[in-house]
Amino acid sequence: MTKSERHHYIPEFIIRGFTNSDGKVAVFNKEKMAMEPLMKSPKQIFFEWNRNTFRAKNELTDFVEKLYGNCENKFAPVYKRFTQNIDDREFNLTDLFHVIHYIGILHASLPVRDSEIEELIKNSKKEDFFLNIINTETGEVSVNADDSFEKFKSEPAFIQSVKIMKAIADFMKNETYLTTDNWKSYSSSGNGSFHLISDNPVILRDKDVKSIYDSELIFQLSKSTSIVHTKGKSIKAISGEDKVMTDMLIFLQSDKYVAGPDFNYLETIANLCIKKKYDKPEAVDYLKKKLFQLFD
Repeated sequence: MTKSERHHYIPEFIIRGFTNSDGKVAVFNKEKMAMEPLMKSPKQIFFEWNRNTFRAKNELTDFVEKLYGNCENKFAPVYKRFTQNIDDREFNLTDLFHVIHYIGILHASLPVRDSEIEELIKNSKKEDFFLNIINTETGEVSVNADDSFEKFKSEPAFIQSVKIMKAIADFMKNETYLTTDNWKSYSSSGNGSFHLISDNPVILRDKDVKSIYDSELIFQLSKSTSIVHTKGKSIKAISGEDKVMTDMLIFLQSDKYVAGPDFNYLETIANLCIKKKYDKPEAVDYLKKKLFQLFD
């Protein structure tokens, strides 16, 4: 069976939500600190070769990539309902749960968070992920489950797959926040549909929380639709300035790539961040403080 090689950490269907009328995105390369001269297709951005390919029983396998693919397949139709037909969109609790849950999976699986997640797993117990280890011969919980878990924690395939379990555990532990009073969506259309996406796309008010659901957050689902976690606070009307600050933060917290539907807009955001010296920790903190006044 043919194994996949191009492993997207931002799914292609989400990237398509940020494309222009030609189905492509403009890209800023932060390693080169320059705009890429050519527009790119969703296939060409936000991936790593064989990121989720590992050796098991002396064979290369992409079973971890298939785990992520299964999560994406379940979320894709919900994403479509959330980001299309904005004017007559039906907003229901089941779809909201899918969106909230997938934000956690996406955030946990980003390359920019690899070292953080590895450290978390290193210091974890199997109970942290609601995990049991089963003896395949008896079908019962292994009597050496704790010892086995300690061995698994150094396995790259286990580390990559347990990120999904972390997202599930965080979701289950924070069920008190899973109400429409705590989560809101907003949309724009026409000339206002310029939102950006990056390789680190979830904006957290509190960066040091154990779970993203412990923080207020903003996640841009597409160039025209965003979802925000207000933690029960009311939200003010979102202005054009707020949208620009959101995109500036998306740019500033990115690691390697930022993308969006409009070349000139992305270039403008990049120039604002770099030439105005917003790419400093204190400037990022200032922008966050100002933006999250939306919820105060």
